[in-house]
Amino acid sequence: MNNNENPLGPPPAAREVLGRFSPARASIYPSGDAWHLRQGLARRFGLPPESFLVGNGANEVITFVIKAFCREGDNIVTADRTFAVYEWVARFSGYEARVVPLVEGAFDAEAMVEAIDGRTKILFVCNPNNPTGTYWSADRLGAFLDAVGGRQIVVIDEAYGEFVEKDDFPDAMRLISRHPNVVVFRTFSKMYGLAALRIGYLAGDPAVVDVIRRTAVVYSVNTLAQEAALAALEDDGGHVEATRALCRRARTILKEASIRLGLECLCGEGNYAVVGLPLGDTLAYPSFHEKRVHDPKSDGLSHGRLHPRLLSPSRDHGGVRRGPRRDPAGEKRKEPIMRDQALPEVRVALLDEAAAPAVCELYRAVYGDRFPFPDVYDPEKLLRANREGRQINVVASVEGRVVGQAVTVRSAWNGRLYELVGLMVLPEARGLGLSRRLAGALMEEVFPRLDWLVRYTESTTAHVRSQKVDLSLGQAHTALAKTCGKERYASEVVEDGIVWAVARRAGVPSAFLRGLDTSRAASAPGVLAVLTAADVKGTNLLGIIEPDQPVLAVDRIRYGGDPVCLVLGETLEAARRGASLVDVDLDPLPGVFDPVRALEPGAPLIHEGREGNVAASGFVRRGDVEALLASCDHVVEETFRFAAQEHAYLETEGGVARYDGQILTMEVSTRNPWRDRDELSRALGLPRDGIRVIAPSLGGGFGGKDGVVIQGLLGLAALHSEGRPVKMVFSRQESFLCSPKRHGAVTTLTLGCDGYGGCGGCTILVDGESRLACLMKTAQIEGRHLVTIEGIEKDGRFAPLLEAFASSGAVQCGYCTPAMVLAAVDLLRRNGDPDEEQVLEALSGNLCRCTGYRSIARAVVAGAKKMREAGTCLS
Repeated sequence: MNNNENPLGPPPAAREVLGRFSPARASIYPSGDAWHLRQGLARRFGLPPESFLVGNGANEVITFVIKAFCREGDNIVTADRTFAVYEWVARFSGYEARVVPLVEGAFDAEAMVEAIDGRTKILFVCNPNNPTGTYWSADRLGAFLDAVGGRQIVVIDEAYGEFVEKDDFPDAMRLISRHPNVVVFRTFSKMYGLAALRIGYLAGDPAVVDVIRRTAVVYSVNTLAQEAALAALEDDGGHVEATRALCRRARTILKEASIRLGLECLCGEGNYAVVGLPLGDTLAYPSFHEKRVHDPKSDGLSHGRLHPRLLSPSRDHGGVRRGPRRDPAGEKRKEPIMRDQALPEVRVALLDEAAAPAVCELYRAVYGDRFPFPDVYDPEKLLRANREGRQINVVASVEGRVVGQAVTVRSAWNGRLYELVGLMVLPEARGLGLSRRLAGALMEEVFPRLDWLVRYTESTTAHVRSQKVDLSLGQAHTALAKTCGKERYASEVVEDGIVWAVARRAGVPSAFLRGLDTSRAASAPGVLAVLTAADVKGTNLLGIIEPDQPVLAVDRIRYGGDPVCLVLGETLEAARRGASLVDVDLDPLPGVFDPVRALEPGAPLIHEGREGNVAASGFVRRGDVEALLASCDHVVEETFRFAAQEHAYLETEGGVARYDGQILTMEVSTRNPWRDRDELSRALGLPRDGIRVIAPSLGGGFGGKDGVVIQGLLGLAALHSEGRPVKMVFSRQESFLCSPKRHGAVTTLTLGCDGYGGCGGCTILVDGESRLACLMKTAQIEGRHLVTIEGIEKDGRFAPLLEAFASSGAVQCGYCTPAMVLAAVDLLRRNGDPDEEQVLEALSGNLCRCTGYRSIARAVVAGAKKMREAGTCLS
């Protein structure tokens, strides 16, 4: 009910375009940059055509802007009750979304400015706000832009701007010339009724838009949408005024109906309203659906508020047009194949008198007598807790025997009500291989009883698509599917007629590849094909920075995981057996295993033409380094060695691919399906639009799964499997061998500082007061009590403070953190309840280059509060 469509449909001119569109034109690609529409927008708003970028609806232009300006560690700022896609796209892209609470339904300008730090890149303002209908006046918006001062991109989303009839509503298009950091969003979906065609646009300074344009997807907006939008823009035929009049009448109907029912109704600007209901939205939505009101969808509003769009008045139905009865659509998914499918059926039911004694015994079997609440060992007390609603026990049994249970407990803490979930499975059941099925069955039964989780699941549904690349971010990614074991990972995809692929690895760090004898493997039972580098039709090269990693080795081995051939088999065992039968003729070469030795004269070259084994080099200079070091009172130079790190994610690399003669479709564990497509196109010799990469839920990444490791082999196998799907999953050993690591490194740092302690990094506590160790002589500390960060860590009183630093994002590089913590301890000794400004003043002598002072200040305030609650406050 929150899509806010225009029931009048498109303007007359746009209807005419839709009616006369010739089917023959469907074979012609649209304008890649919406040239004609941008010319029309330029005429309409008096800006150059280069100021406009057209996209496939608001979701896509939001993605363009975030991709253009955000990098790892950056954040965006917006409101907590607004168009949720700003937050969704940021979070799903790996960036922090800072959401500021609304004040009386409106954006809080001061709080948004307060939330800005050195890593804030974009501020999103929905004006008027969807769904509250409030707006910033021209003066309010101008003051906000002045406060930002051009330091961040400010997106002003005017998707509903055409609905506003107030004189003080600003036209953000006129602000672009004065504020080049302003980007304006508008759409043809709402006022102009072209929602089904998916077309929106952004406007901004040409230099800013040029940066955003580099992230845009070509041909994402179809010809019909572009032409209908241009017609609607140039001649609306009174459509805008007719829509505004309809909204005015609908607001009156809703307000009067709400008053009669005693409900709160907020009808601001826009074609929507917010209605306060006496029951939760979890109950309200099914009721509306049952009464044949338009399909409900959660919009993320707070519990008990409904967000209806303003529909056409109807004499028959009290002012709300009803839609046809439709069953909830649910796309069928292939369930993961469980190893225990042939085991007995698991039965799940609520606790009853017959099962209560067995559940008590289950607690005793799992916990002995150590469970902190003895009521769980008494069947009568356990039943009473269930009847009174203090907890809900769901029992799982196999062949009449209780083998597991899940419990949700309602608990009041800190003035709020929480619902906690616990899960127990009998140890013997784990031995039967039933753990996963039991956990799934129990959680599937108990989780829908948690109101907060139901609302969270409904409000986090989204789907991002880009041409032939899918990245599903919907209900399958919520806690419910994962906890129930129903999430489908790439390695769990199973299809009929599947072919298995296994690579034969070189097994030596460096060698010439003289030849392969695949005859024994090709004739082995169950082996379908043996592929070599000669079967790769593209460049046969992969690599994010430099394409220098072969899909299959040609004549040179550069590490032990280099694949020399690929074996396809009817079963995994047949493919593995075939790979072991390939005879590999290698001429071993000396290897190089240390970055320092790799740079030495005469070291073996890993790649020909890369003198000194240098893959990339760069030089950054800021200021006169030599002069600065010469002026320092203290200079220290040290060399540090860092070991290589394996990401060791639970899910190893894996996936399934299929080729139908035109499209190579791959469902694979990856973090970057778009880049995978580009790499596969080059390496395998396929057109980009002939490759579709699907990224299911990732079973762990931690910085890994960001390069093409298994994708090239999987794609090559699918091209030679005669239309059958191909599956490939790395073993743990293979993943350790082949996955890109966080490289080991050797770095030499020269550090200098003056004699005035300007950075604060040498802070220690001397008799409880913060002092700078670099400014104190040894004689000054004789007989005095010294505390460093190690002493703070061992003192349990400060655990809440340390936890707050971690949970509040107040730790980045870590160089300044020990001194910050010690300075905070000194402050809390004098003031146990400081506010953020007092914290910032106390820490003013400590420099921070990356985390941001606000995050640290928030951590200290939160830590102080926890220390007071724990009774460990120092003052």
